[in-house]
Formats: sequence, structure tokens, C-alpha cells
Amino acid sequence: MSDIFKKSTSWFFKDKKGKVVIAQFPNWQLASAGVAWLVQFVVSDGAVHDATRAIFIILLSFWAYEEIVYGVNGFRRILGLIVMASIYLELFRLLEAT
Repeated sequence: MSDIFKKSTSWFFKDKKGKVVIAQFPNWQLASAGVAWLVQFVVSDGAVHDATRAIFIILLSFWAYEEIVYGVNGFRRILGLIVMASIYLELFRLLEAT
């Protein structure tokens, strides 16, 4: 295996201690966003639905920002970037529809 490939896979999957990290216990933002996401399906319309949708987007945005800035490896940083981009695309789609 080439040295460049080893370094890039190490950067992508390993943390500073050399352990492979892909998934970990969710932080409070991600756990709370998951609860808000579930509530959206229980309450199909109205103010509670709209509020939980906004809470979901805000909390997921915080989680994505923290992954981009403080992610333990490249995989987590890129995952945060993908989530943040999808949030922006969804918001632009919603704004365009109004």
C-alpha cells in the first residue's frame, strides 16, 4: 500500500489517539434532534409540528457545525459538511416554495 493511501485513510478514519472512529454515542444535540424528528411524525400539522421541525433543523445544524469544526477525523468532518449542505438545500427549497 502506498504511503499516501495509508496517510489519507488514517486521516479519514482515525482519531488523534489512532483509534478508528466512525460512530459514537450521540451528543445532546443529535439526540434531541432525533426526538424532535420523531415528534414531527406524531403531530402531523399545526404549531407543534412547525416548532419541532424548526427545533430539529436548529439542533441538527449545531451538530453539523460541531462535527465540521471539532470532528475527531475526516469522516466525521465530511459527514457534518454533508448534513449542513443538505440542511441549506432544504431551507433554500422551502424558501423558494413560499
